[in-house]
Amino acid sequence: MQRRTAREHEPARPPGNGGAGTGTEPGSSPQAPAPRGARAPTETEPIDATGVGRRALRRLLAVCLAGVVVTAFAYAVTVGTELGQLMSELILGGRMGTPAAVRAAEDVLRTTSRAAIAACGVSVVALALLQRREALALVAGATVVLANLTTQVLKGAVLDRSDLLDNLFYVLPNSFPSGHVTAAASVAVALLLVLPPMLRNPTVILASIAVALVGASTLLAGWHRMADAIGGVFVATAWGAGLTALLVWRRGVEPVGRRTAALGRASAQVSAVVGVVVLLVGSAAYLLALADPLGVLLHLADRGGSPALLVVGVLITIGASFLALGGFGMAIRDVRLDPPSSRWGEP
Repeated sequence: MQRRTAREHEPARPPGNGGAGTGTEPGSSPQAPAPRGARAPTETEPIDATGVGRRALRRLLAVCLAGVVVTAFAYAVTVGTELGQLMSELILGGRMGTPAAVRAAEDVLRTTSRAAIAACGVSVVALALLQRREALALVAGATVVLANLTTQVLKGAVLDRSDLLDNLFYVLPNSFPSGHVTAAASVAVALLLVLPPMLRNPTVILASIAVALVGASTLLAGWHRMADAIGGVFVATAWGAGLTALLVWRRGVEPVGRRTAALGRASAQVSAVVGVVVLLVGSAAYLLALADPLGVLLHLADRGGSPALLVVGVLITIGASFLALGGFGMAIRDVRLDPPSSRWGEP
């Protein structure tokens, strides 16, 4: 009886040459076969943490670089060119044709006050501290602070908006990037950083919806131009991805299970794919209007704007928001940041 009990605790061996392919060795008694339908323990199989960390680092650096490039491109095209300024003003002026949408947008924006955003940022940092992830709390807080500081410095001191349209519209000061959108997107990125992986997965989609709603509301209320909202989203994701890459490089990662990683990939892909589709539709309409085959842009300028172009701007803003947050979610889909072995004060 004791000998049998000892065998029950021996590790499973692959089939050998003995026993005519029965998986037994010479002189040993046959072992009971594994039950039919038994699932392979994929969640407990060893995962190469170093390889996962390197891939996550590369993805984060790519997201950071993409955020910088998109922000610079949006400013150069929509602010630095005559046609870009014309389209921006036509989209901005289109709000006059949708008073109900303007009122709804203003209601949304009133809920995203500075006090509310600050409270959300503090809550996110506190959530990381409750998990004893001090480094992650620092990264999340720095993402919110530096993203919003960058937007205010760019908008108020660095970037300019010269009137290239010869007073065709009422000249407004530079508003690129949007402070409201930067604030909402930075809190969303920080929240994705500190949430446990299983909760992070559905939050990617919810965060994309929330940021897209704020971005679209800035257009519908006439508070910002389309490029301002896009710039705000990508400033936030660039800072979030860059600081997270630094955290991964210094402290490593803990790979999540394969099932959790698959769910993370799926939710981030949903957000990214929705963003790409909506962005392609809006961009196609934008480029068609920019080509102006019917010669109506100047006529629309005389009317002060175009509700149809406002819809195009809203679509592009929504698509950019989903794509940016989905891309960030893809970058961290299979890792748990600031693992226990790397936390401050621990061996």
